Amino acid sequence: MAQAGPSSGTAGTRTGVDTCNSQGCICCGHIWKGAVKFQSTATRKHYNITQYLTCKTPSVIYIIQCKKCPVQYVGKTSTTLQRTIEEHRASITNQQRQPIPDHFNNNDHCLDHLIVYPIEQVNGSEA
Repeated sequence: MAQAGPSSGTAGTRTGVDTCNSQGCICCGHIWKGAVKFQSTATRKHYNITQYLTCKTPSVIYIIQCKKCPVQYVGKTSTTLQRTIEEHRASITNQQRQPIPDHFNNNDHCLDHLIVYPIEQVNGSEA
Protein backbone atom coordinates (compact mmCIF):
# COMPACT_ATOMS: atom_id res chain seq x y z
CA MET A 1 0.00 0.00 0.00
CA ALA A 2 1.32 3.42 -0.94
CA GLN A 3 2.12 6.06 1.63
CA ALA A 4 3.76 8.82 -0.37
CA GLY A 5 1.41 11.56 0.72
CA PRO A 6 -1.60 13.11 -0.92
CA SER A 7 -0.93 13.65 -4.60
CA SER A 8 -2.18 15.80 -7.42
CA GLY A 9 -4.96 14.23 -9.46
CA THR A 10 -6.40 15.42 -12.72
CA ALA A 11 -6.56 19.17 -13.20
CA GLY A 12 -4.24 19.72 -10.21
CA THR A 13 -6.70 18.62 -7.53
CA ARG A 14 -5.21 16.89 -4.50
CA THR A 15 -6.14 13.30 -3.80
CA GLY A 16 -5.49 10.92 -0.93
CA VAL A 17 -5.72 10.90 2.84
CA ASP A 18 -4.29 13.59 5.12
CA THR A 19 -4.54 14.57 8.77
CA CYS A 20 -6.43 17.71 9.78
CA ASN A 21 -3.56 18.79 12.09
CA SER A 22 -5.99 20.29 14.59
CA GLN A 23 -4.58 20.43 18.09
CA GLY A 24 -6.02 17.59 20.17
CA CYS A 25 -7.52 15.67 17.22
CA ILE A 26 -7.84 12.06 18.33
CA CYS A 27 -8.36 10.86 14.77
CA CYS A 28 -5.00 12.19 13.49
CA GLY A 29 -3.18 9.60 15.63
CA HIS A 30 -4.98 6.75 13.86
CA ILE A 31 -5.35 8.05 10.31
CA TRP A 32 -3.30 6.48 7.52
CA LYS A 33 -1.76 9.72 6.30
CA GLY A 34 -0.66 9.66 2.69
CA ALA A 35 -2.83 6.77 1.55
CA VAL A 36 -3.70 7.14 -2.14
CA LYS A 37 -4.92 3.59 -2.65
CA PHE A 38 -5.95 0.64 -0.53
CA GLN A 39 -6.48 -3.08 -0.82
CA SER A 40 -9.52 -4.99 0.33
CA THR A 41 -8.35 -7.78 2.61
CA ALA A 42 -11.47 -9.78 1.67
CA THR A 43 -11.13 -9.64 -2.14
CA ARG A 44 -7.46 -8.60 -2.52
CA LYS A 45 -8.59 -5.96 -5.08
CA HIS A 46 -6.85 -2.58 -5.13
CA TYR A 47 -8.78 0.71 -5.23
CA ASN A 48 -7.63 4.29 -5.72
CA ILE A 49 -8.66 7.08 -3.37
CA THR A 50 -9.70 9.75 -5.86
CA GLN A 51 -10.63 12.58 -3.49
CA TYR A 52 -8.73 14.63 -0.91
CA LEU A 53 -10.00 13.44 2.48
CA THR A 54 -9.11 14.39 6.06
CA CYS A 55 -10.37 13.85 9.61
CA LYS A 56 -12.67 16.83 9.10
CA THR A 57 -14.37 15.48 5.97
CA PRO A 58 -18.08 14.77 6.54
CA SER A 59 -20.15 11.99 5.01
CA VAL A 60 -17.44 9.51 4.14
CA ILE A 61 -17.13 5.81 3.62
CA TYR A 62 -14.16 4.74 5.72
CA ILE A 63 -12.16 1.66 6.64
CA ILE A 64 -10.97 0.75 10.10
CA GLN A 65 -8.12 -1.71 9.81
CA CYS A 66 -6.13 -3.62 12.37
CA LYS A 67 -2.32 -3.21 12.21
CA LYS A 68 -1.86 -6.62 13.76
CA CYS A 69 -4.09 -8.78 11.57
CA PRO A 70 -5.81 -8.40 8.17
CA VAL A 71 -9.22 -7.40 9.50
CA GLN A 72 -11.06 -4.45 7.96
CA TYR A 73 -14.35 -2.88 8.99
CA VAL A 74 -16.15 -0.62 6.52
CA GLY A 75 -18.43 2.15 7.72
CA LYS A 76 -20.21 5.29 6.58
CA THR A 77 -20.60 8.46 8.57
CA SER A 78 -22.88 11.45 8.19
CA THR A 79 -20.73 13.46 10.61
CA THR A 80 -17.00 14.09 10.25
CA LEU A 81 -14.61 11.16 10.33
CA GLN A 82 -13.09 12.75 13.43
CA ARG A 83 -16.39 12.53 15.33
CA THR A 84 -17.01 8.96 14.21
CA ILE A 85 -13.55 7.81 15.32
CA GLU A 86 -14.06 9.51 18.69
CA GLU A 87 -17.22 7.40 19.04
CA HIS A 88 -15.40 4.20 18.01
CA ARG A 89 -12.59 4.92 20.49
CA ALA A 90 -15.14 5.45 23.27
CA SER A 91 -16.88 2.17 22.43
CA ILE A 92 -13.52 0.37 22.60
CA THR A 93 -12.54 2.07 25.88
CA ASN A 94 -15.96 1.29 27.38
CA GLN A 95 -15.74 -2.30 26.11
CA GLN A 96 -19.11 -2.22 24.39
CA ARG A 97 -20.22 -5.54 22.90
CA GLN A 98 -19.96 -4.71 19.19
CA PRO A 99 -17.65 -6.06 16.45
CA ILE A 100 -15.06 -3.24 16.49
CA PRO A 101 -14.68 -2.98 20.29
CA ASP A 102 -14.69 -6.78 20.55
CA HIS A 103 -11.82 -6.99 18.07
CA PHE A 104 -9.63 -4.28 19.61
CA ASN A 105 -10.33 -5.46 23.17
CA ASN A 106 -9.23 -9.00 22.28
CA ASN A 107 -6.35 -10.34 24.42
CA ASP A 108 -3.63 -9.66 21.85
CA HIS A 109 -5.06 -6.42 20.41
CA CYS A 110 -5.44 -2.84 21.61
CA LEU A 111 -6.51 0.62 20.48
CA ASP A 112 -2.97 1.30 19.21
CA HIS A 113 -3.57 -1.29 16.46
CA LEU A 114 -6.42 0.77 14.95
CA ILE A 115 -5.78 2.49 11.61
CA VAL A 116 -8.49 4.44 9.83
CA TYR A 117 -8.70 5.91 6.38
CA PRO A 118 -11.54 7.55 4.53
CA ILE A 119 -11.96 6.16 1.04
CA GLU A 120 -14.76 8.24 -0.48
CA GLN A 121 -16.91 11.23 0.34
CA VAL A 122 -20.47 10.40 -0.61
CA ASN A 123 -22.27 13.75 -0.51
CA GLY A 124 -20.02 15.89 -2.70
CA SER A 125 -18.99 18.38 0.03
CA GLU A 126 -15.44 19.63 0.16
CA ALA A 127 -12.97 18.56 2.88
